[in-house]
Amino acid sequence: MHTSAKIATVAVSLATGLVAPAQAALADSGAGARPRAACSGDQSRYKKIVKVAPVSFRSDGTLYTDHNGTSHAATVKLTNEVTKTFTWGMSGGVSASFKAWAFSEIKVHFDANVSWSRAVKRGHEIDFTVPAHWYGHGYYGVYYRSVRVKTYQTNAKCQEINVRYGWFSYPRGEGWNVWDSKSL
Repeated sequence: MHTSAKIATVAVSLATGLVAPAQAALADSGAGARPRAACSGDQSRYKKIVKVAPVSFRSDGTLYTDHNGTSHAATVKLTNEVTKTFTWGMSGGVSASFKAWAFSEIKVHFDANVSWSRAVKRGHEIDFTVPAHWYGHGYYGVYYRSVRVKTYQTNAKCQEINVRYGWFSYPRGEGWNVWDSKSL
């Protein structure tokens, strides 16, 4: 007896970086659950999202640092001085149609404003408190999410064959990644 397999979408909180089940179901190939015909040797290709990674960060490549030379905690200010465009795409040697499918699924289920690139302009400032005689450090850049996608076929025994994976990454927002330390 064949049971239909469903893949649950996930909702991602950027504030916490946590992944939680969403209300809607994300199905293989946009056709609901894998059809029964798949187990009778149907050679159609099926697609699904198999993993959503935590939010990651890519910097503009410049470490910004300010020193608190006072004997008490003080506010330091960092300003990014680089304009840079970050680009994302898909790895794994998958077809153009598979990339298009992954992009459309991510737009629908995760972020309607998803794009292949994000321009970061110079001039963004941040103020934060640093202990006495410590350094404040920061990178300015883009927070992004990576999603692992899979394409496959099934044989007459309902086993997945010709399985291929790829990672699709897309920007979620820009901002600072800051910390303080006793030394450079």
